[in-house]
Amino acid sequence: MKFVLTGGGTGGHVYPALAIAESLKTRYDTAGFLYIGVRGRAEEKIVPGLGYPISFVASAGVTGGLTGKLGAGLRIGIGCLQALWILIRFRPDAIIGTGGYASVPAVLAASVLRKLGLSKAKIFTHEQNYAPGRWNRLISRHADRVWTSFIDSAKFLPGADVEFTGYPVRSQISRIDKVAARRKLGLDEKARVLMVFGGSQGARTINRALVAALPALLKDKSLVVLHGTGASSSREYDAAADTAGAVEALGLEAHQLERYRPCQYFTDIQTYYAAADLLVCRGGAGTLNELLTCGIPSIVIPKSNLAGEHQAVNALALAKAGAAEVIFESPVAGPCGTTAVVDPALLERTISGMLADSSRLEQISHAASRMRVVVEQSVFANSVAAVLAGGRPAAAPGDHGQPSWGNMETVRLAGLSPSGVLAHAGKALSAMDAAAVEQHLNIRLLRYLADVYLVSPRWQVRNMGVKLTGLAFHRQRRDLLLTMAGERPAGSVWKKLFSGNTGQVGFVRRNALTALTRIGQWDFRLEALLHECLREDPYYEVRVEAARCIIELEQHSRDNALLTQCLLSNLSHRSPEVRWSCIEALGVTGDAECLVKVSDKLALHPNWRIRQALLRAVEHLLVRGVITAGHPLVQSVEQLIPTCTDFNPSFPLKRSLNRLRQLNRPESDKTKRGGGGKAEQ
Repeated sequence: MKFVLTGGGTGGHVYPALAIAESLKTRYDTAGFLYIGVRGRAEEKIVPGLGYPISFVASAGVTGGLTGKLGAGLRIGIGCLQALWILIRFRPDAIIGTGGYASVPAVLAASVLRKLGLSKAKIFTHEQNYAPGRWNRLISRHADRVWTSFIDSAKFLPGADVEFTGYPVRSQISRIDKVAARRKLGLDEKARVLMVFGGSQGARTINRALVAALPALLKDKSLVVLHGTGASSSREYDAAADTAGAVEALGLEAHQLERYRPCQYFTDIQTYYAAADLLVCRGGAGTLNELLTCGIPSIVIPKSNLAGEHQAVNALALAKAGAAEVIFESPVAGPCGTTAVVDPALLERTISGMLADSSRLEQISHAASRMRVVVEQSVFANSVAAVLAGGRPAAAPGDHGQPSWGNMETVRLAGLSPSGVLAHAGKALSAMDAAAVEQHLNIRLLRYLADVYLVSPRWQVRNMGVKLTGLAFHRQRRDLLLTMAGERPAGSVWKKLFSGNTGQVGFVRRNALTALTRIGQWDFRLEALLHECLREDPYYEVRVEAARCIIELEQHSRDNALLTQCLLSNLSHRSPEVRWSCIEALGVTGDAECLVKVSDKLALHPNWRIRQALLRAVEHLLVRGVITAGHPLVQSVEQLIPTCTDFNPSFPLKRSLNRLRQLNRPESDKTKRGGGGKAEQ
């Protein structure tokens, strides 16, 4: 019996394939195996190291625009031709794919050979995540059976023969005695051991945040840090070299360096798991299932911008069950745009707080163990045997006691496009105040998605991130909004080319102000931003939004001479919308004198919105108590022309006049009418 294993790019796709191979060996002890992967990826080192032969094909993930898609398609096409030749020579009885772009050529080639009558090999795929990724959804159409780690995953694979098997954790991953593991690694039995890694290839944001946090962490003389930097090595990022250079630059003392132990990859990872008190890791299904199997307390930092944001969904599910802490990457403004980073200070505080609280670590460990689903090693071999014998449909899943790793609403939301997420948030959150938003079921996910969109290179997606930030009352991103709202493009094409400052487009700056207004926090930075926007921003809607912010936050912006001068300077702006917005805002920041000078001219203005803005400004002055009933300014606006050019049966100008007359009515008259009565309609 011959089997082809395929899947890769990361260890999260490689290790499940090898665990399935272990299962097959229990039934087919003389079976032959061949692994098909992509050169330069995780499988190139992992697979031969565990004694399996490997052949390589071309493949690539689909990234970027049209050029990226065409390049990936070309490489996958070449990989399919290479896989055809490999399969014809090896003649397998079954092909087992575990996802990732590395598995696509082999599965598609096997499907082609079957259609041509040149092969009878059965095709199996395994989906590790709750919501299937792009490639597994594609190749599942060609599979005789699809194995899933979650019972509910069948909902995402209509028409496929789905069998719930659970996640295939390698047999080597199991609970090992902590003392024995530490002796094997040469660690003090009483030490506090922190294990950090970002997957087989490493994670730049985690590596850099850990290094930045090392001086504070290593002040604890009992702490030992085991750091798997990852094997990634490219012109863009060399994980080991970048990390080593950053550590050297810290100038740590010798006794501190002795307690920091970096390596590219944990080859005997089960021993490291057993020795660790706390783990910092990504949110891939493979890593999480291994830590649940071992019951390790963890801090999960999900990788963003993956299909269906499955790492974030996984991490939030563990956090909800009390089985892990979660830290999300944060968007930070830089000279070349907004980038995602892990906050070193937050990471250090979280690590130190958890290591100092043994009862908390124990609670998380117990919660993690409760989430573990035990997978019988024979389940995959039995499933393969059943399909090879006649292809009977998979049996319906029984009660495996699998805990809920998420809910369908969360998974559906994470799988939406940015515009879909924004539409959902608009319906769900726009009418809520800040307290109600905090209670929303998916508020952490929505704020995480806002962060993801804020670092997008496409301004359209960043714009949606800005809007979502405001809807979600994401106060932690207020500083970034202040930066984005004032980040105007360089003045000329040459400045943009040579300075690298492309800034934010007007829509983004405007919506950043809208979000700041909804968040509602006033300080000198917001005041300075409004002053800058009203004085310098070339986009008229930004000036309009700045005036609206002053009006909405009037309890903070009242009697502000600096803002008043800025508003007055806009009364001759070429945009009527800017003029009428600033006129109303003057009623918030200014006094009667600033309006008296222009009231006669504005009261007879041909644009009815200008006249209405004047009425509202006078109304603000009355409400503030700056003027009282009978003030000359009120008398002058009584001469205002109340007609509108737009047909509107509610007559907004008359409504404003009636409100003003109500406020201007003497107190004695109000008393006679029962405390003010109702304004005329």
